[in-house]
Amino acid sequence: MIKPVTKRKCKGKYIDTYGYVRIKMLNHPYKDKQGYVCEHRLLMEQYLNRYLLPEEQTHHKNGIKDDNRIENLEIFSASQHRTKHNLENNPFKGKKHTEEYKIK
Repeated sequence: MIKPVTKRKCKGKYIDTYGYVRIKMLNHPYKDKQGYVCEHRLLMEQYLNRYLLPEEQTHHKNGIKDDNRIENLEIFSASQHRTKHNLENNPFKGKKHTEEYKIK
């Protein structure tokens, strides 16, 4: 059973240089060297009632990295996540280059 993540402020919580909220979880199997885990992963684990595998990536639907509401999160494999971001960042990718899409 995964312990629920509380929303209270604590000493073991910070925002990393990439903008993700990280929480100190010394007993988590996938913690980093300092004992921290991304909050969005913890919330998704709590929602699914299981640990996420290292290859499972949590995506923020609205692109806001500290918006960790469960309705804003979805899980992808690494390749699916990469494809999702590639399509978001390149609107021409995967579309036929018709006159409609050509830059004039």
